Amino acid sequence: MAYQKDYMFTFEDGATLTLQAKGKAQARMWLCVMCKDRVGQTAQGTDEDGKVFKAKVKKLDRTSEYTENLKAYRTDPITPDNIEWGITSNSDAPVDENGVGYETEYTSGLGIAIPHLKDGIYKVRQYNYDTKKEILLKSRILIWLGQVDILSCKVAVAEFHNRTGDWHYFIEQIHRGRSNSLSFSLGS
Repeated sequence: MAYQKDYMFTFEDGATLTLQAKGKAQARMWLCVMCKDRVGQTAQGTDEDGKVFKAKVKKLDRTSEYTENLKAYRTDPITPDNIEWGITSNSDAPVDENGVGYETEYTSGLGIAIPHLKDGIYKVRQYNYDTKKEILLKSRILIWLGQVDILSCKVAVAEFHNRTGDWHYFIEQIHRGRSNSLSFSLGS
C-alpha cells in the first residue's frame, strides 16, 4: 500500500479543505472531485512537508484525463432516464415487450430476451468486464403479473453504471443468475 500525504487547500475566500493523496497530481484531482461547486476557482495547496503549490478546480467529465485515475468515479451520475429499454419487437405484430418469456429475433435466429420468471423481487448480479468480477447491486427488479418492471431495470443499470463507469446504455436481454438473481446483456 502506497504512503499517502496530507494536503491542505485554502481558497481565496478563506475556505479550506484537507485531504490525503499519494502526490500533488492526485491531490489536485480529488480537489476537483470534492469541490464541484468551485469550478474555475484557484486554491493554494500545501503538503505536510510545507511545500506550496497552486491548484485550479476543473470540471471533470467522462472524457477527462482524470477519469482513469479516479477509477470511473462519476461527477455526472447516470440516471434511469439515460438508460434505454432495448428489448423490442422487429415485427408489426402487437407484442408485450416486457412480458416474461418474450422472444425476439436476433441475427442468429429467435431467442429468449426475457426468461420465464415467477412474480417476485429479484436481486441483480451484474458482471463487470473491466474487473472480471460480478457485482451484487443494491437495486432490485420487480416482476409482477408476468411483466418486468422496466423502471426497476433502468434503476439497476444506472446503479451499475455509476459504480463501474460502464458505458453500455441499452438493456438488450435479461438472464437468470444464481441465487434467485438476474443479470442484463447491455449494448451500445
